[in-house]
Amino acid sequence: MGIRLGDLVERFGGQLVGDADLEVEAIAPLDSAGASHISFLSNSKLRALAAQSGAAGLILSPLDDPAVAATYEGTRIVTTNPYAYFARVAQYFAALTEHVPAPGVHPSAVVAASAQVDPSAHVGPHVTIEDGAVIGAHVVIDAGCFIGREAVIGEHTHLFANVTFHARCRIGKRGILHSGAVIGTDGFGFAVEGGVYIKIPQTGRVLIGDDVDIGASTTIDRGALEDTVIEDGVKLDNQIQIGHNCRIGAHTAMAGCVGVAGSAAAPSAAPPWCWATSRSRTTCTSRRAAWSRARCSSRASTRASTRWPRMPNGSAAPRSCATSIRCAPRSARSRKPSKH
Repeated sequence: MGIRLGDLVERFGGQLVGDADLEVEAIAPLDSAGASHISFLSNSKLRALAAQSGAAGLILSPLDDPAVAATYEGTRIVTTNPYAYFARVAQYFAALTEHVPAPGVHPSAVVAASAQVDPSAHVGPHVTIEDGAVIGAHVVIDAGCFIGREAVIGEHTHLFANVTFHARCRIGKRGILHSGAVIGTDGFGFAVEGGVYIKIPQTGRVLIGDDVDIGASTTIDRGALEDTVIEDGVKLDNQIQIGHNCRIGAHTAMAGCVGVAGSAAAPSAAPPWCWATSRSRTTCTSRRAAWSRARCSSRASTRASTRWPRMPNGSAAPRSCATSIRCAPRSARSRKPSKH
């Protein structure tokens, strides 16, 4: 089914230059787009490619428009943020063909009598929902998921297959948890006596806000005494580790394989946002954690960011890598247990 370019502008804004009645059926890259596609230009280095594109419609910025318009023959939608505009158009196209699971509980699911499941929610095959759990309106829980006792899943949240959501943890509205994500595991907390490790019970929760995306096989530990908090709008990629008692500020984004040490804190919406990659992996030794190449702060990392680890002879450890604690030789690291 085709979508009028004029309808897209009415829905999402922007300045339309060309035929408003032209219909497009999908989004495609600049180099492969054809007469039934809309494409976008968000990188000025690709102006020449955009100018020769066969796309019926093109989303671009006012800065790029004059150069592209000279040779591009299709209809243009001019907007200040073409990439964000593309994202919203992509969501719109995806929604037109999205499969919405039917409400109801699959016969193979195990749902405790005291659990509250909204009638509009979908609970798939072999799901387990324990006592006191609350499943909100229009929630989708795919096959094989586990929801622990007194956990709360906010409305319109989607748990893909085999997500584990442990007891008393909470997530707000419109969340997405991809397959293999584990929420509410025990934090890594031990005391030492006589060379023997003594486990510290992890009695806090994981509290997740609205509009949070959590990637596949990402793990978020519950707090030791207080809660681990993931604020609104946070985006976590695949295979990320969030340690116990962390606080990840609103609209923070982290790419795959980042590790965040216990008690670290990422600020809300650091300009332009707080972005961490696998090269900014955090480590923690004796209450010291280091955010590297990410504008983040941590009550557990204050000393790590201001005082470099010392060698046994008192000299500074080699500055051969980005994360200070990781630079120190094993013999130079404190052997005291972490106390997040």
